[in-house]
Order: sequence, then C-alpha cells, then structure tokens
Amino acid sequence: MIKLIKQGKDYEIYQSSTIVKHKEKIVKVIDNVRPRLQEMFSNADTTKLYHLYNFFNLTSCDEHCYELFTELKAVIRSYLKTDKPLWFQCWLNYHKADEVLDWHNHTWDCHGYIALYNTKNTKTEFKDYTIDNKDSQIYIGPGHRTHKVKVPKNFKGPRITLGFDIITKPTPPANISLIPF
Repeated sequence: MIKLIKQGKDYEIYQSSTIVKHKEKIVKVIDNVRPRLQEMFSNADTTKLYHLYNFFNLTSCDEHCYELFTELKAVIRSYLKTDKPLWFQCWLNYHKADEVLDWHNHTWDCHGYIALYNTKNTKTEFKDYTIDNKDSQIYIGPGHRTHKVKVPKNFKGPRITLGFDIITKPTPPANISLIPF
C-alpha cells in the first residue's frame, strides 16, 4: 500500500511499502540487470541513456518490480488526477558519492524519482525547496524544474534511484523508452 507522506505546493512524496518490504530483492534484480544494460550500451552511464530503455521493461517478469510499478501507477494517477492515457519512461541511476547528478532539468510534463537504496545521506535540491532523500520514498512533481543531488555526508557503495518522466499528450513515435501507462 502506498502512502502520501508529504505534500508541497505542487509536488508530493509517497512511501513505497513494496520497497520497505522487498528492497534487498529489488536491489538483487538491479544487480542482475545492470551488467546487461552496460553491455547493451558499451559500458556507458545508463543515466545518460534514459531515452533508450525503460527500467520496467527490463524487469517486467520480477514480481517485486511489478508491485513497485503498480504502486508508481497509483502515485502518478493520484498526483495528476486523471485516468486519461499517459506515457512514461523510467531509468536507473546507480552512482557513487562523486558521481551524483549536478544541475539538470527534465523537459516533460511531470518528473519524479524513486529513492531505492543508500539515499539517506543525500538531498535533492530544487531552486525553491530541498528534499531529504530516504530509501523507499517516491517524489513526483512538475517537469521543467531544475534540480541536483547534494551529498552533505559521504556514503559508501552505490546510491540507487529510479528516475521517471511522464507525458500527458501523445507525441510522434520516436522515443523507445516511453511506454503507455
């Protein structure tokens, strides 16, 4: 069951019960999928190739990733307050402390991320507010909002998040990462 835990002016943060219950299993799936992704893209940073794959296509036969996808659909539908057709892309961010994302933007109707693993020592800074990241939280807000990841306290191992974007109107087919929602 998904739970709204914070509502900002125009963004929301939810708690994922799937991640709370099955985080280690989902991380294991990511550890199996990530080498295949790197092989497919010649070891390039998969964060930069977000438009060439969809995380949930790669993990579609895993029951816990399916549960997470189902929760994410509920979050997106609740936030956008619509049952109309939507399209969605989702990618893997797998970074060490010195590899987190600097200022960037998403030119989509809506943007969000799932804080999955080892995120507690990071913050996502937007121009007008900051999110204290915690594993199992799902942030969703407007697209076109410049933000970056801050690391106030160093961490070991990878920081794993899933980024996602949503469009609300159909576009000419060209982006292979967008899937119907």
